[in-house]
Amino acid sequence: AANKMCIKFLAKCLKVPKTSLEIISGHTSRTKYVLYKQKHNNKDRREDVERFNKVFEQLLNAKKQLDNLS
Repeated sequence: AANKMCIKFLAKCLKVPKTSLEIISGHTSRTKYVLYKQKHNNKDRREDVERFNKVFEQLLNAKKQLDNLS
């Protein structure tokens, strides 16, 4: 159930279909490796990488802020 929620959360944050994400390692741990499966050209790939980096940066900043509250 937690892995499904992880995929659902990431798909929503990254604005990609859930079916394009797959947990490839860490099924039973907190640290997970997620594969993004999408066919596209190099321009689209670069745009996705830039967008994903921004989303991950925002998520990390939000986590840091929450950690500072405790």
